Amino acid sequence: MLEDFISKYKSIFQKDFDIFFKSLEKTDKKYFRLNVARGVNYIKEFEESSNIEKVKDFNAYQYNENQTNIVKSIGFLTGGLYIQNISSLFPPKILYDNLTNKDNPIILDMCAAPGGKTTYLSELLDRKGLIIANEISSKRLKALNFNISKYGAYNVKTVSLDGRLASKKLPAVFDAVMLDAPCSNENKILKNDTVKNFWSEEFILNMQSIQKDLLYNAFNLIKPGGLIAYSTCTFSIEENEMVLEDFLSKHPDARLVDINNGNFPAGISGNKTIDNRVIRVLPHIMEYDGFFIALIQKVGECSNNLITKNKNLFGTKLDIFQDDYFKNYKFYERNSKIYMDIIANFGDKIFKKIRFQNNDFFMGQNLKEFSISTEASWEFGAKIKDNYRLEIDYKESIEYLDGYDINHISKNIKNGVLYYKDIPVGPFKVVNGAIKNKLDRYFIYNRV
Repeated sequence: MLEDFISKYKSIFQKDFDIFFKSLEKTDKKYFRLNVARGVNYIKEFEESSNIEKVKDFNAYQYNENQTNIVKSIGFLTGGLYIQNISSLFPPKILYDNLTNKDNPIILDMCAAPGGKTTYLSELLDRKGLIIANEISSKRLKALNFNISKYGAYNVKTVSLDGRLASKKLPAVFDAVMLDAPCSNENKILKNDTVKNFWSEEFILNMQSIQKDLLYNAFNLIKPGGLIAYSTCTFSIEENEMVLEDFLSKHPDARLVDINNGNFPAGISGNKTIDNRVIRVLPHIMEYDGFFIALIQKVGECSNNLITKNKNLFGTKLDIFQDDYFKNYKFYERNSKIYMDIIANFGDKIFKKIRFQNNDFFMGQNLKEFSISTEASWEFGAKIKDNYRLEIDYKESIEYLDGYDINHISKNIKNGVLYYKDIPVGPFKVVNGAIKNKLDRYFIYNRV
């Protein structure tokens, strides 16, 4: 009951309770982050707008949704912008900053859907290494796979496992695990009736049990020296500091990394050994949604993964791209379709028993000539040769992204990629002097 929640947090926050509770009633601010891995300046679309404001320390912006319709923007529709609360950017950023191996890590995102943290971590890594994103729910897995394709995270493969049994299904080869655990979501208790109606001490303890199982499995999957970024979007000590306290008491080969360094709100359990090393994003202090973040390391030296560099197998078939851009990637062709094979770079034997739930990254189709895919045109648009580029205006861009042909006349370029202010809009082909829409309908029919 809400009365019990109020009583509990009054005893924790004491004189600060009123401002804490009031912060839970505030309308959520809206933010988007940039897909920086692409090297595309998506902010060009908003050059004439004063309704976006840069967020300190992140490639993200706050916007006024009543004045700036982000979901109808070219950047959002093509995977250049991801609408995401700033709090959820902390776990991937902290994990990335503390990785010793940033060139070719193998990372597990244990509870990945809908993919905001997954795709952000992929961007931070500049698509290097391999991220295995897990989601047990088939419905949420569809959303995860869609976002991975839309946002061009080609170094991500998905699996669908019960995270509490993951260490029995996956090899213990991971440099890191990102565990954003399911939780009681107290941050939404005044904004979501389901959260409010389900809240109870019993429910919190049930969530704690799941979180412990997930954390123990995550630890069994990392190599010595490996990291676990543990996070929740709830306030309860039982689901945060107490989970860590229990875990550390049973794992002498684990240490809690100090990610706070006196720069953020600390833990609230009273256990200074833990409190001073973790981060509490508290809405009445930082103005972002409530979040808890901790970083655990397995004691020992972390060995680097042996990555196999593969030569481009297709030569002129990928001639649309700037020279030698894909020289260290492996591709294969199936039924005239060309795919990028990331798993091959880590050796097929490590993951040969794993059933992945998404296809390899689709580059395009090779029939009489190479026809670039929608996702490849968005992800690698900055790498397309000039003689395959065609600029169109804003109105034409939106019409095209809605699935329509456009009457833009092109005399010199017969196929390639359309652009608005150097922002890739999608692949096209000229038919009878007009621009024929070549967008994959998957990205049109599955929009948010």
